[in-house]
Amino acid sequence: MSLRLIGPTLKPRKRLAVTSSKPFKNPNKFSHEIGMRFGMLTVLALVGRADKDRVYLCRCDCGNETTGGRRDLRNGGKLCCGCRMPGQTHGLSDSPAYASWKSLKQRCLNPRSPSYPRYGGRGIKVCERWNKFENFIADMGERPASTSIDRIDVNGNYEPSNCRWADAKTQNSNKRPRQKKKAPATRIADAAQRSGLEPSKPKETRHDNHTDTAD
Repeated sequence: MSLRLIGPTLKPRKRLAVTSSKPFKNPNKFSHEIGMRFGMLTVLALVGRADKDRVYLCRCDCGNETTGGRRDLRNGGKLCCGCRMPGQTHGLSDSPAYASWKSLKQRCLNPRSPSYPRYGGRGIKVCERWNKFENFIADMGERPASTSIDRIDVNGNYEPSNCRWADAKTQNSNKRPRQKKKAPATRIADAAQRSGLEPSKPKETRHDNHTDTAD
């Protein structure tokens, strides 16, 4: 994945001061966050506590290592080691997660989108927090290969508690049940009943013992 960073780079920020280096009673409890991505940062290890928060060692996509508190990582307050200037774009415009984010906003917010009737048109919304891509990537992480965004409740909104990255098999088993289309005769009978009329009987078809032959 290519990152396009604009302008001069800054020196990496100083690492967060770890105020406690005592071993955790149950370090495996927090091991699930190792390997997760937050913006340009990948979590490498749990290194201690600071300000009553867990502190992780992270590697930035630029190659630098830095530390970050769990709260800052998850709420989008820390997305890189400090290698990009304030006001720059997030540098992830070519990422799979960014493509998914743009698509879900289109089908929920743009009435001209072909998918709008099945999403925004029936009340599916994007939560306010996800109006910013930085928050979306902080909540969801980068999109794994062969997956796309999936709403756990197919009638719910796009929000952190209702979304996951899922493969095609998982998503196919999580679709809305399709309404069966009525046969033409049934639709005509329903319409006649609503209007108070008797449905007309189908005309009898005559079967002649005549067969057309070629000249």
